[in-house]
Amino acid sequence: MDILLTVKDLFWKIIPQKIGIKIVSVYFNRKKFKKQDWMLLHLFITGKCNLNCKGCSTFAPIATNYILDMVSFESDCRRLAELDAKKIPEIHILGGEPLLHPKLNEIITIARSYFTQAKLKIVTNGILLLKQNEDFWECCQSNKVDIIISHYPISLDIKSILEKVKKYKLELRYYRGVLPWFKIKYDLAGGYNPEKNFRKCTVALQCVTLCDGKIATCQNIFNMAYFKAYFKKSIEVKETDFIDIYKVKNMDEILEFISKPVSFCRYCTIKNTPVKWELSKRDISEWT
Repeated sequence: MDILLTVKDLFWKIIPQKIGIKIVSVYFNRKKFKKQDWMLLHLFITGKCNLNCKGCSTFAPIATNYILDMVSFESDCRRLAELDAKKIPEIHILGGEPLLHPKLNEIITIARSYFTQAKLKIVTNGILLLKQNEDFWECCQSNKVDIIISHYPISLDIKSILEKVKKYKLELRYYRGVLPWFKIKYDLAGGYNPEKNFRKCTVALQCVTLCDGKIATCQNIFNMAYFKAYFKKSIEVKETDFIDIYKVKNMDEILEFISKPVSFCRYCTIKNTPVKWELSKRDISEWT
Protein backbone atom coordinates (compact mmCIF):
# COMPACT_ATOMS: atom_id res chain seq x y z
CA MET A 1 0.00 0.00 0.00
CA ASP A 2 2.77 2.46 0.94
CA ILE A 3 4.59 1.68 -2.30
CA LEU A 4 1.41 2.23 -4.32
CA LEU A 5 0.74 5.64 -2.76
CA THR A 6 4.36 6.68 -3.23
CA VAL A 7 4.25 5.71 -6.90
CA LYS A 8 0.98 7.62 -7.28
CA ASP A 9 2.58 10.76 -5.87
CA LEU A 10 5.58 10.37 -8.18
CA PHE A 11 3.22 10.12 -11.16
CA TRP A 12 1.71 13.48 -10.30
CA LYS A 13 5.16 15.07 -10.18
CA ILE A 14 6.47 13.86 -13.52
CA ILE A 15 3.50 13.48 -15.87
CA PRO A 16 0.72 15.85 -17.07
CA GLN A 17 -2.43 15.90 -15.00
CA LYS A 18 -4.64 14.54 -17.80
CA ILE A 19 -2.49 11.44 -18.15
CA GLY A 20 -2.23 11.02 -14.39
CA ILE A 21 -6.02 11.12 -14.03
CA LYS A 22 -6.42 8.41 -16.68
CA ILE A 23 -3.84 6.15 -15.05
CA VAL A 24 -5.38 6.52 -11.59
CA SER A 25 -8.89 5.97 -13.02
CA VAL A 26 -7.81 2.73 -14.70
CA TYR A 27 -6.45 1.47 -11.37
CA PHE A 28 -9.60 2.31 -9.41
CA ASN A 29 -11.92 0.97 -12.13
CA ARG A 30 -10.39 -2.45 -11.59
CA LYS A 31 -11.25 -2.26 -7.89
CA LYS A 32 -14.97 -1.51 -8.26
CA PHE A 33 -17.51 -4.01 -6.92
CA LYS A 34 -14.86 -5.65 -4.74
CA LYS A 35 -14.32 -5.13 -1.03
CA GLN A 36 -11.57 -2.56 -0.73
CA ASP A 37 -8.32 -3.13 1.12
CA TRP A 38 -8.11 0.54 2.11
CA MET A 39 -9.70 3.91 1.37
CA LEU A 40 -8.55 7.37 0.45
CA LEU A 41 -10.60 9.66 2.71
CA HIS A 42 -11.80 13.20 1.93
CA LEU A 43 -12.67 15.76 4.60
CA PHE A 44 -14.63 18.81 3.45
CA ILE A 45 -14.00 21.23 6.29
CA THR A 46 -15.64 24.36 4.83
CA GLY A 47 -18.53 25.09 2.50
CA LYS A 48 -17.49 28.52 1.26
CA CYS A 49 -14.57 29.42 -0.99
CA ASN A 50 -12.71 32.64 -1.82
CA LEU A 51 -13.13 31.85 -5.50
CA ASN A 52 -16.54 31.87 -7.14
CA CYS A 53 -16.20 29.36 -9.97
CA LYS A 54 -19.02 28.63 -12.38
CA GLY A 55 -20.31 25.10 -11.89
CA CYS A 56 -18.08 24.37 -8.87
CA SER A 57 -18.13 20.63 -8.22
CA THR A 58 -18.66 21.16 -4.49
CA PHE A 59 -21.33 23.89 -4.92
CA ALA A 60 -19.19 26.46 -3.07
CA PRO A 61 -20.86 29.54 -4.70
CA ILE A 62 -24.21 28.50 -3.21
CA ALA A 63 -22.94 26.81 -0.06
CA THR A 64 -23.75 27.77 3.50
CA ASN A 65 -21.15 29.00 6.00
CA TYR A 66 -20.54 25.43 7.14
CA ILE A 67 -17.28 24.78 8.97
CA LEU A 68 -16.21 21.46 10.42
CA ASP A 69 -17.04 21.08 14.12
CA MET A 70 -13.98 20.13 16.19
CA VAL A 71 -15.76 17.96 18.75
CA SER A 72 -17.58 15.92 16.12
CA PHE A 73 -14.45 15.62 14.01
CA GLU A 74 -12.29 14.29 16.83
CA SER A 75 -14.99 11.81 17.78
CA ASP A 76 -15.13 10.57 14.18
CA CYS A 77 -11.35 10.25 13.98
CA ARG A 78 -11.27 8.31 17.24
CA ARG A 79 -13.96 5.94 15.99
CA LEU A 80 -12.25 5.29 12.65
CA ALA A 81 -8.93 4.74 14.39
CA GLU A 82 -10.59 2.21 16.69
CA LEU A 83 -11.93 0.38 13.64
CA ASP A 84 -8.51 0.36 11.91
CA ALA A 85 -6.46 3.49 11.22
CA LYS A 86 -4.12 1.60 8.88
CA LYS A 87 -6.96 1.11 6.40
CA ILE A 88 -6.98 4.90 5.84
CA PRO A 89 -3.48 5.57 4.46
CA GLU A 90 -4.27 8.94 2.88
CA ILE A 91 -6.48 11.86 3.93
CA HIS A 92 -7.28 14.94 1.86
CA ILE A 93 -8.42 18.13 3.62
CA LEU A 94 -10.61 20.17 1.28
CA GLY A 95 -13.40 22.75 1.04
CA GLY A 96 -14.71 25.09 -0.26
CA GLU A 97 -11.36 26.54 0.53
CA PRO A 98 -9.82 24.76 3.55
CA LEU A 99 -7.56 27.69 4.45
CA LEU A 100 -10.72 29.61 5.39
CA HIS A 101 -11.33 27.34 8.38
CA PRO A 102 -10.34 29.23 11.56
CA LYS A 103 -9.06 26.06 13.26
CA LEU A 104 -7.20 24.38 10.41
CA ASN A 105 -4.13 23.79 12.58
CA GLU A 106 -6.27 21.96 15.10
CA ILE A 107 -7.83 19.82 12.36
CA ILE A 108 -4.39 18.84 11.13
CA THR A 109 -3.18 18.03 14.64
CA ILE A 110 -6.25 15.92 15.44
CA ALA A 111 -6.04 14.01 12.15
CA ARG A 112 -2.35 13.26 12.66
CA SER A 113 -2.84 12.14 16.27
CA TYR A 114 -5.24 9.38 15.18
CA PHE A 115 -3.75 8.54 11.78
CA THR A 116 -0.07 8.52 12.60
CA GLN A 117 1.07 6.82 9.39
CA ALA A 118 -1.33 8.38 6.88
CA LYS A 119 -0.39 10.86 4.19
CA LEU A 120 -2.12 14.16 5.06
CA LYS A 121 -2.75 16.57 2.21
CA ILE A 122 -4.34 20.01 2.07
CA VAL A 123 -6.02 20.71 -1.28
CA THR A 124 -6.19 24.48 -1.82
CA ASN A 125 -6.50 27.07 -4.58
CA GLY A 126 -3.33 28.60 -3.13
CA ILE A 127 -4.57 32.19 -2.83
CA LEU A 128 -4.23 32.34 0.96
CA LEU A 129 -1.03 30.32 1.35
CA LEU A 130 1.33 33.29 1.63
CA LYS A 131 -1.01 34.95 4.13
CA GLN A 132 -0.69 32.05 6.59
CA ASN A 133 1.25 32.74 9.77
CA GLU A 134 4.27 30.78 10.93
CA ASP A 135 2.11 28.62 13.18
CA PHE A 136 0.41 27.15 10.13
CA TRP A 137 3.67 26.29 8.39
CA GLU A 138 5.17 24.86 11.55
CA CYS A 139 2.03 22.79 12.08
CA CYS A 140 2.29 21.42 8.53
CA GLN A 141 5.96 20.65 9.07
CA SER A 142 5.56 18.88 12.41
CA ASN A 143 2.61 16.86 11.12
CA LYS A 144 4.13 16.07 7.71
CA VAL A 145 1.39 17.67 5.63
CA ASP A 146 1.65 17.92 1.83
CA ILE A 147 0.25 20.93 -0.02
CA ILE A 148 -1.72 20.42 -3.23
CA ILE A 149 -2.60 23.51 -5.28
CA SER A 150 -5.44 22.96 -7.73
CA HIS A 151 -5.12 24.76 -11.03
CA TYR A 152 -7.30 27.78 -11.79
CA PRO A 153 -6.75 30.59 -14.31
CA ILE A 154 -5.59 32.95 -11.57
CA SER A 155 -2.29 34.59 -10.73
CA LEU A 156 -0.25 32.97 -7.96
CA ASP A 157 3.22 33.85 -6.72
CA ILE A 158 4.41 30.28 -7.14
CA LYS A 159 8.05 31.25 -6.65
CA SER A 160 7.37 32.62 -3.17
CA ILE A 161 5.15 29.67 -2.33
CA LEU A 162 7.91 27.27 -3.36
CA GLU A 163 10.39 29.16 -1.19
CA LYS A 164 8.04 28.86 1.79
CA VAL A 165 7.46 25.16 1.15
CA LYS A 166 11.20 24.57 0.81
CA LYS A 167 11.89 26.46 4.05
CA TYR A 168 9.62 24.10 5.98
CA LYS A 169 10.69 21.00 4.03
CA LEU A 170 7.20 20.26 2.76
CA GLU A 171 6.01 18.50 -0.38
CA LEU A 172 4.12 20.65 -2.91
CA ARG A 173 2.12 19.52 -5.91
CA TYR A 174 0.88 22.17 -8.31
CA TYR A 175 -1.30 21.36 -11.30
CA ARG A 176 0.43 23.23 -14.10
CA GLY A 177 -0.87 24.15 -17.53
CA VAL A 178 -4.22 25.38 -18.80
CA LEU A 179 -6.86 22.82 -17.94
CA PRO A 180 -10.35 22.66 -19.46
CA TRP A 181 -13.04 23.75 -17.02
CA PHE A 182 -16.15 21.61 -16.98
CA LYS A 183 -19.40 21.19 -15.18
CA ILE A 184 -20.84 18.00 -13.77
CA LYS A 185 -24.41 17.70 -14.99
CA TYR A 186 -27.12 16.33 -12.71
CA ASP A 187 -30.46 14.86 -13.73
CA LEU A 188 -32.90 16.21 -11.17
CA ALA A 189 -35.40 13.48 -12.04
CA GLY A 190 -32.92 10.81 -11.00
CA GLY A 191 -33.48 8.78 -14.14
CA TYR A 192 -30.07 7.14 -14.50
CA ASN A 193 -29.06 3.60 -13.61
CA PRO A 194 -26.87 3.64 -10.45
CA GLU A 195 -24.87 0.53 -11.35
CA LYS A 196 -24.11 1.68 -14.89
CA ASN A 197 -23.16 5.12 -13.58
CA PHE A 198 -20.84 3.66 -10.97
CA ARG A 199 -19.08 1.56 -13.61
CA LYS A 200 -18.53 4.64 -15.78
CA CYS A 201 -17.67 7.07 -12.97
CA THR A 202 -14.07 8.27 -13.30
CA VAL A 203 -13.77 9.29 -9.64
CA ALA A 204 -15.50 6.37 -7.93
CA LEU A 205 -13.47 5.19 -4.90
CA GLN A 206 -11.45 8.42 -5.09
CA CYS A 207 -13.96 10.72 -3.38
CA VAL A 208 -14.94 8.71 -0.30
CA THR A 209 -16.08 11.37 2.15
CA LEU A 210 -16.47 11.59 5.93
CA CYS A 211 -19.11 13.94 7.30
CA ASP A 212 -20.61 14.03 10.80
CA GLY A 213 -20.09 10.38 11.59
CA LYS A 214 -21.08 9.10 8.17
CA ILE A 215 -19.12 7.95 5.13
CA ALA A 216 -20.34 8.20 1.54
CA THR A 217 -18.84 7.03 -1.72
CA CYS A 218 -19.22 10.50 -3.25
CA GLN A 219 -18.69 13.97 -1.80
CA ASN A 220 -21.90 15.31 -3.27
CA ILE A 221 -24.11 12.90 -1.38
CA PHE A 222 -23.42 15.39 1.41
CA ASN A 223 -22.70 18.56 -0.59
CA MET A 224 -25.93 18.26 -2.58
CA ALA A 225 -27.61 19.74 0.51
CA TYR A 226 -26.32 23.15 -0.62
CA PHE A 227 -27.94 22.74 -4.04
CA LYS A 228 -31.23 21.53 -2.57
CA ALA A 229 -31.46 24.42 -0.14
CA TYR A 230 -30.47 27.14 -2.60
CA PHE A 231 -32.66 26.06 -5.52
CA LYS A 232 -35.47 24.54 -3.42
CA LYS A 233 -35.22 21.17 -5.13
CA SER A 234 -36.32 17.87 -3.61
CA ILE A 235 -33.45 15.52 -4.38
CA GLU A 236 -33.67 12.42 -2.22
CA VAL A 237 -30.69 11.35 -0.16
CA LYS A 238 -31.51 8.05 1.51
CA GLU A 239 -29.99 6.53 4.63
CA THR A 240 -28.66 3.78 2.38
CA ASP A 241 -26.58 6.37 0.49
CA PHE A 242 -24.09 6.51 3.35
CA ILE A 243 -22.87 4.33 6.20
CA ASP A 244 -22.82 5.30 9.88
CA ILE A 245 -19.35 4.67 11.33
CA TYR A 246 -20.82 4.27 14.82
CA LYS A 247 -23.18 1.48 13.76
CA VAL A 248 -20.72 -0.75 11.92
CA LYS A 249 -19.04 -3.64 13.70
CA ASN A 250 -15.74 -3.37 11.86
CA MET A 251 -13.85 -1.53 9.11
CA ASP A 252 -14.63 -4.27 6.60
CA GLU A 253 -18.27 -3.18 6.54
CA ILE A 254 -17.18 0.29 5.41
CA LEU A 255 -14.71 -1.08 2.86
CA GLU A 256 -17.45 -3.28 1.43
CA PHE A 257 -19.94 -0.42 1.34
CA ILE A 258 -17.79 2.03 -0.62
CA SER A 259 -17.10 -0.53 -3.36
CA LYS A 260 -20.66 -0.42 -4.73
CA PRO A 261 -23.10 2.15 -6.14
CA VAL A 262 -25.86 3.71 -4.06
CA SER A 263 -29.29 5.05 -4.91
CA PHE A 264 -27.99 8.64 -5.15
CA CYS A 265 -25.88 7.66 -8.18
CA ARG A 266 -29.05 7.89 -10.27
CA TYR A 267 -28.89 11.70 -10.22
CA CYS A 268 -25.54 11.92 -11.97
CA THR A 269 -25.39 12.01 -15.77
CA ILE A 270 -21.68 11.02 -15.81
CA LYS A 271 -21.17 13.86 -18.26
CA ASN A 272 -18.41 16.38 -17.67
CA THR A 273 -19.41 19.15 -20.06
CA PRO A 274 -16.55 21.52 -21.05
CA VAL A 275 -17.34 25.17 -20.29
CA LYS A 276 -15.37 28.39 -20.19
CA TRP A 277 -14.08 29.21 -16.72
CA GLU A 278 -15.82 32.28 -15.35
CA LEU A 279 -17.45 33.56 -12.21
CA SER A 280 -20.61 31.85 -11.06
CA LYS A 281 -23.93 33.59 -11.50
CA ARG A 282 -25.45 31.03 -9.15
CA ASP A 283 -27.77 29.82 -11.88
CA ILE A 284 -29.12 26.28 -11.78
CA SER A 285 -27.94 25.70 -15.35
CA GLU A 286 -24.36 25.58 -14.02
CA TRP A 287 -25.08 22.16 -12.51
CA THR A 288 -27.81 20.75 -14.75
